[in-house]
Amino acid sequence: MMNAAVLHDQAREDMLKSDRQLLVILMLHFPVVAFLVPINYGTTMFTLLATVLVCIIALAAYWLLRGTRYCSIVFSLCLMLFSAIMIQAQLGRIEMHFHIFAALALLTIYRDWLPVVIAAGFIALHHLFLTALQLSGASLGAMPLMVYNYGCSWGIAFMHAAFVVFEAAILIFFALRMGAEREQSYRMIALIHAFSNDKDLSERLSGEAVTVRTFNDMLDQFSGLISRLRDLSTLLLSNANHLNQVSSKTGEIVSFQQAQMEQAAAATHQMSTSIQDVSGNAHRASQAAIEATEGAEQGSQRMVEAVSLTQNTKQVLEQALLAVKELESKVGAITTLSDQINDISEQTNLLALNAAIEAARAGESGRGFSVVADEVRSLSRRTYEFTNEIRQTTGELKTVSDSAIDAIERGQSHASETNDAVAETRRVIEVVQQAIHAVSDMNTQIAAASEQQAATSSEINRNIHQVVDRNGDIVAETGKLNAMARELDASIEQLEQAVGHYRTE
Repeated sequence: MMNAAVLHDQAREDMLKSDRQLLVILMLHFPVVAFLVPINYGTTMFTLLATVLVCIIALAAYWLLRGTRYCSIVFSLCLMLFSAIMIQAQLGRIEMHFHIFAALALLTIYRDWLPVVIAAGFIALHHLFLTALQLSGASLGAMPLMVYNYGCSWGIAFMHAAFVVFEAAILIFFALRMGAEREQSYRMIALIHAFSNDKDLSERLSGEAVTVRTFNDMLDQFSGLISRLRDLSTLLLSNANHLNQVSSKTGEIVSFQQAQMEQAAAATHQMSTSIQDVSGNAHRASQAAIEATEGAEQGSQRMVEAVSLTQNTKQVLEQALLAVKELESKVGAITTLSDQINDISEQTNLLALNAAIEAARAGESGRGFSVVADEVRSLSRRTYEFTNEIRQTTGELKTVSDSAIDAIERGQSHASETNDAVAETRRVIEVVQQAIHAVSDMNTQIAAASEQQAATSSEINRNIHQVVDRNGDIVAETGKLNAMARELDASIEQLEQAVGHYRTE
């Protein structure tokens, strides 16, 4: 129903356009036919009245019948009436007959065979009727009725009729062909209208004409294009959704990476600070190791001096031991002498006792000798006491000397042990000194490595900050990508909405 209405509206619009154009042509006949054609023939009044009447008929037909097939029939009759008026106005002049052929050709504007047939039939009847009137000598007032000015006969009439029929047949052929083309155009318009309104690409034109095949091929290509666009739209929608998911996931990953990189930047900054602290500590440790090395060298020197002093002390103790031993031997000699003196004192005491006894026996003569004997015995007793004191003193001295010898021997032992301990301490200090040297070298290397690591860490920190900045750019670009994905999704949805309405089957 929609296509029929479209076809009817289009046909009526074309009919109205043709009616307007032909009405203009008819109206343009008025000044030519009414005023120019009758010049020198004395038929002006007839021509004017007839022309006015035909124009009135044309205007009435246009007013009442425009857009219909009846209007085209009336207009075709009006054209033939103008031909008849022109022939009569110039009393059958042969050149006026040419208007018939031109007028018949004008009727093809309708692309309809009926106006051509009506016009041809009308003009044929006109020629036959006027031929009969002219042969009978009829007139209209003082104006004779004429259709030929060079002689009138039925042969001429039939010859003119044959030319009219021939031209009419040709025009009918072209009108039918043009009408068929117009119908095809109408169907094309209807299909385009259905395509525009209903998005329907499933209909095709019937027929084997070149235009039909071309139009159907165009629709097939367009239908295939729509189908491919629909498939592509589905694929793009799927890809857009996937892109949206990927961009969202990428945004999450980049955000997580941004956070991790910021933590890494903070960690590397802290590590750089720690490495700088380690480098400073390594420098200080190296300096302390140098100072410890110097102290160890001083301690080693002091150990050498201590060993020397210990050796000297040991030598002095050995000398003291020799002196004490010599003293002990002297004390022993004194003891021996004291023992001998004691023995002599005892013998002297015995001799004095014996002398006293002998003096007592001697009486007065021995009293002086007794006194001497008493003195000797007293001296012997004192000697004995003195020797006892000497023995006691030498004993104590021997005890002291023994203690001194023992102490000196222990001192020698301790000196040897001290010497060994000092030597071992010196060796340990040398080992410590070597270790300190090694530690100092290691600290120097650590300091250098720490400085290099600090520089590297600073460079890494700068690079990480640059990466963080770039990650920020990536986050921004990812946001733009998300926006583009959403816009692409929206565009694809619009494309899907635009393409989805079309029917291709």
